[in-house]
Amino acid sequence: MTEPQRSRLKPAHWALMGIVVLLIAGVAFVVVSRDRARKPTADPAPTPGAASSGPACSPTVTEIGYSRTNTGRIDFGLIARSDCPSAAVNNIVNVRAIGEDGKPIPNAPGTALQPRLPVILPGQRLGLAGTLLVDRATKVSRLTATISDSQALPVSEFATWARTVTVTDLKHTQPDASGLSAVTGTVVSDPDRVNLCNPDFNLILRNKDNKIIYGMTTTKGEPTFEERFPDTTDYTKTEAYVVQGVFTLGHASGARASCRSQ
Repeated sequence: MTEPQRSRLKPAHWALMGIVVLLIAGVAFVVVSRDRARKPTADPAPTPGAASSGPACSPTVTEIGYSRTNTGRIDFGLIARSDCPSAAVNNIVNVRAIGEDGKPIPNAPGTALQPRLPVILPGQRLGLAGTLLVDRATKVSRLTATISDSQALPVSEFATWARTVTVTDLKHTQPDASGLSAVTGTVVSDPDRVNLCNPDFNLILRNKDNKIIYGMTTTKGEPTFEERFPDTTDYTKTEAYVVQGVFTLGHASGARASCRSQ
């Protein structure tokens, strides 16, 4: 009697299991469908320029050149350009001397004056300058320059800045008895009467072949440079630039970088 009863219960048992499986599958389908329907509204695609700051493309160095004294001091100038869509801030510029063996030459401790580039706006071309000091017996084959650690800020953070700032009317004096010459210029901004934001003034000198042979920087209130400039300078090709902005620690701050917090 027992075995026949078991056999008669099997079809009902399997039918019940089938109904349960179908119910579970239906519930899972409804949950997944609801999740898919919610995704476009819960996680919308970010709109271009929505982020106020973050990683940025770095500006590039398009030219570099230098002069070297018999003491081992290297005075260099370079041209940096930004093709980034946002303002690039907190840029770290690192210039190194390379020996004839292709290896970097160590600087004397505490002697390198690297260029300052706290802010460069889209499409800007800026001249930068600095110095290195290497052993006078070391032969230098070339200089290399990199720009790193850039952060992005919207250009609107610098809306209070002048649209353009240039140095015009560049003049130079003949060397005095000690060999010193002076180069001076006039700052022109559009619109005028706009305060500059923590400006540096950088001088770039070239030779008759239009190659950079010297760079110098000053934090004076005007573009005035006095030094023993290279004899091969072609003063008709003299350039001077204004670099503005303030470095910020950690996360970039538009108010700080553009002097609005000062």
